[in-house]
Amino acid sequence: MFRVRHLLIDSAWALAAIPLGEG
Repeated sequence: MFRVRHLLIDSAWALAAIPLGEG
């Protein structure tokens, strides 16, 4: 459970960081 949660958070953070990094 913990691992799945971490992967989801990591993926969401990576997707959110794309526009932030470009901005």
